[in-house]
Amino acid sequence: MKEYLEMGHMEAETAADLQLSNTFYILYHYVVKEESTTSKSRVVFESLSKTRTGKSLNDCLMVCGTIQDPLLHILLTLRTYPVASTANFAEMYRQIKVRKSDCDY
Repeated sequence: MKEYLEMGHMEAETAADLQLSNTFYILYHYVVKEESTTSKSRVVFESLSKTRTGKSLNDCLMVCGTIQDPLLHILLTLRTYPVASTANFAEMYRQIKVRKSDCDY
């Protein structure tokens, strides 16, 4: 969580902030994997938690099918080009900036 704070991807809240009626927070917990060589733990967000309205974040998101092509199709397509590039999307979703006024939601 220290990394999240340092990168500006989250902010600490006081007990008073938690009492605001129009503020919603996503709960989280850690998953520890002792045998991992890269990172021993990772954060898992609980977007299934219900709010006072009885709905969770997952209830409010649009559900759609898979938008990525099947892996075999991707591999066969890559063979037609002389050069291929890849990217690490590990922090992709935390790179989207949200207006300060919307951060509580």
